[in-house]
Amino acid sequence: MKYISVETKTTDTKQNILIISIVLFVNTLFIGKYAARYIPHAFSHALLYDVIVGSVYILWQRKNWHISSLVLSLLTIIIMLAGFLILRYIPVESLHVDRWSVIYSFFTELRNGHYPYGAISNMNNSPGPLPVYFLISYPFYLAHEIGYMPILALGLFVYYIIRRQKGENVDSSFAIFLLLISPFIYWEILARSTIFFFSLSWLIYSEWLLKKGMNNWVTVLISGIIGGLLLSTRFVYVVLLCIYGIYLLRKKIKLSYLMGWGVIVLITFALTILPFYLRFPTEFVRSNPFHTESSAFMPFEFNFLIIPIAIGCGVLSKNNIQVVFLSGIALFTTVLIYFLYRIRIDGWINAFYNSSADISYFILPIPFLLGVLSKNIQNKVMNN
Repeated sequence: MKYISVETKTTDTKQNILIISIVLFVNTLFIGKYAARYIPHAFSHALLYDVIVGSVYILWQRKNWHISSLVLSLLTIIIMLAGFLILRYIPVESLHVDRWSVIYSFFTELRNGHYPYGAISNMNNSPGPLPVYFLISYPFYLAHEIGYMPILALGLFVYYIIRRQKGENVDSSFAIFLLLISPFIYWEILARSTIFFFSLSWLIYSEWLLKKGMNNWVTVLISGIIGGLLLSTRFVYVVLLCIYGIYLLRKKIKLSYLMGWGVIVLITFALTILPFYLRFPTEFVRSNPFHTESSAFMPFEFNFLIIPIAIGCGVLSKNNIQVVFLSGIALFTTVLIYFLYRIRIDGWINAFYNSSADISYFILPIPFLLGVLSKNIQNKVMNN
């Protein structure tokens, strides 16, 4: 019998189109805002970018294009090295951004024995992230360059996706290619932003949790502690925990395990907050990251809209891939609601161009969406 290897591709087309549309929407915002400082008609250029990328995707599917892992890895290394040059020759102080300054001012106050959440950045903003966010950022603070975080995240994402595809029958090259040609990732590096880094951490945790499941108390303990620590980066990620909890409940995970996981997540999270309350009780009650995030991101009452969306995503998820996909959709919806809210309150010019709405939050769902896109094209070997 003669064996012929024939590569066929099956694609969740609707899901892919939605993912690519969201990624293009995010890139359109970044081009429209930041390119406008240097070129006229920035949104026209953004539209041209969208048309080109959309056309490339159509051809990619029709022609069965593929970029080898070696080529993608080399391209990623070149981009990372270019990122180091950007950090060296473009000082962050020359940019109208302050995520790096929030981290620096936090540790400056802490080292001086002051309440760190009372710190003020170079743009007069108070720290909004939670304690583990700063703990993970601490080595980069010591290295005097927060910009190493997005560069590391870029390399880690490509490594993770390529390594994962070796154990699965998928073609991840377009997902990686789309990230490498996305303007937002270069803004992340230039602005010394950390959003992609922490969302990627959540993606890795999510896929590990969904694959591992909860079949014994050791797994429950480990996954609960990790979940609690990651929650103590940004509180918006509670949306993901709601989705996973509902989905795992529907998957008939032992109720005692699921409740134990939830309790461990909450205890771990509380333990990361407790030292700040015990050391600075008066200051903590007056000003804490929950107050800051609700004022800078969106009002507390919006949670009554966001949490039902998360629960709905958990109910609608039919498999692990859909859980990750709907996690990205839930995060995108959350940020979109915030964005539209800021536009309604402050107007388009102030919200978009004057940054009362921080469009960098739209990067939150990107690792999840690209992670799913990397799984949606399957390579099957057929025997004849």
